Amino acid sequence: MQQRQTSGRRAVSRAELDDRGHLMKQDSQWLELGDKTYRALRGQGLVLIDLDAVERSIISGDAGQALYQLMEQYRSQEMLDGKAIAVFQRAMTGWILGAGTEGGADQMAAPLPISLTPPADAALRRSLRVLSMVAELHKAGYQRLRIAAGMSPSGCYWRCHITPVDNIRANGWEPLDWDDGIASYISGDEDRYFGWKDAPGKTARQLAQLFVERFPELALRGVGRDRPYAGWFVGMLGAAESGRLPIFFADQDLEPIEAEMPPPPCAVGGITDRDEEGAGLICNEDLLLTHLPMPNARWEDIEPFCATYDGYAGGRRSIDECMAIAKRIVKIGLAEASMDELRILLFIRQRAARWNSEMPVAEQDVRLARAAIEEIRSRLTKNDCSTGNAGAPAR
Repeated sequence: MQQRQTSGRRAVSRAELDDRGHLMKQDSQWLELGDKTYRALRGQGLVLIDLDAVERSIISGDAGQALYQLMEQYRSQEMLDGKAIAVFQRAMTGWILGAGTEGGADQMAAPLPISLTPPADAALRRSLRVLSMVAELHKAGYQRLRIAAGMSPSGCYWRCHITPVDNIRANGWEPLDWDDGIASYISGDEDRYFGWKDAPGKTARQLAQLFVERFPELALRGVGRDRPYAGWFVGMLGAAESGRLPIFFADQDLEPIEAEMPPPPCAVGGITDRDEEGAGLICNEDLLLTHLPMPNARWEDIEPFCATYDGYAGGRRSIDECMAIAKRIVKIGLAEASMDELRILLFIRQRAARWNSEMPVAEQDVRLARAAIEEIRSRLTKNDCSTGNAGAPAR
């Protein structure tokens, strides 16, 4: 009888399978607890970690034992996809940071410095005033204004360009158009901010008021909520007050910004990989039957259509609001949803699938997306019949 090839794999007994099942169940509890701790620490905004405290946590007992068990178990697994690794990483981080410490998770954070005095360097003080002006604009409701900061070609001057999020690429800082819809400051202008002769001596709030008055169209495009970016900006401003100005571009090689702090959140205006003219998004009024994927389309064909709509409304709608809308229309039925709500459902499901998992999209999510598209198709078809125009857009 021909011997079956096993490619180096040994047979696994029923007893061993039972043992693995028991360990996996126990590991699942550790994963859940570690993930819960990780989320709690993240929610508290603990961003700096005392490495000595991390080592004490690992050595202390429970955390170290859990980490060892998880490493032993998952090291033997043959199927580890990106999502599983990410979950394991969060759980492991939570255990290391939060478990086995008698004083609690609050002892894990290193003390954060508070800036008590203005910088001695005059150029840095003026640059900070420009950043503080943007922070004041954010506080007043212009959170869709972003900065593109970097060094001049000579490397002698710091530059800060201010532009709305609809002019920003998906990396969170780079303008689509460097010439139109942008206000620029260079540290070589000293306290003549934006070329204003009356700017010297003005506070950040006074500069913000002048900005709104003298860049009215730019300010109008900046109106709206962008809480993730505004939150990032506060942390960046704190780092700048300690002498670390944001630098996204220069003529020389730059260290990754993650070495100092996370990069800015992705631009909510840059949902798709748009070209220089900003093409990619399709409003309801311009939506045609030819834009829709075919019935029973694969997810790979559905995903690009989902990204033709800005569910965040240019920063005026949050992720939680999008998720709530999607959940509600699934509950009440797609037929009861508006065209906007159907497209928000498709948009937020696409974002969740793209960023939360490297696994194939669940079949139930694909079916839901197909159903939403068919509901849109039905409405466009009815509109075509009523107008007698097979290419008429939705109204």
